[in-house]
Amino acid sequence: MRITLCTGDITEFEGGALICPSDTELTNSSTSITKLVLKKGRPDLAKEVSALGYIELGCAAIFKGYKLKVSHVIFVPVKDGGHGDVAIDYLLLHKALRSALTLADLYGVERLAIPMMVPRATTKPSIIRSLLSIDDKPASTTLTDDACLDIIAAVSRDFEDSTIKEISIYRNTKPQNVQELLPIKRR
Repeated sequence: MRITLCTGDITEFEGGALICPSDTELTNSSTSITKLVLKKGRPDLAKEVSALGYIELGCAAIFKGYKLKVSHVIFVPVKDGGHGDVAIDYLLLHKALRSALTLADLYGVERLAIPMMVPRATTKPSIIRSLLSIDDKPASTTLTDDACLDIIAAVSRDFEDSTIKEISIYRNTKPQNVQELLPIKRR
């Protein structure tokens, strides 16, 4: 499997699938990528996503690509819009990526685009921690780009024998020319 670090507009990726970091309420355009994906894939993609509506943090759902340059779009929630600034943490991102790559493999995806799925919010302490007064200050579990990259690389190792042959990791999703920056070598 070849992993490449790229910049550019992920919605211009041509391949089997792209991963779209989203809100748990899938049609809530709280991420810039979600807005672009729903705009470029509409109206049919928006209808299909609306039919499912909601998935929990740590899960993934796959849809047709419609008018995008990919066959499929895999939505992975990184924020829970219903709970303010609750965001995905290290363990949930690991679980969500595993779900997303499993879906990609089941659908025969060979080329996959993954954005850096780092939500720009901090996670509030869980209700249980708050009730038990385990921690009186909120723990910041905001992931860094490097942590996100490590998680993607670690999870992808388990899919080396899958249909996925190439993963393009997009660091910057603002529209610009896509360029290969750094091939990531496996141990």
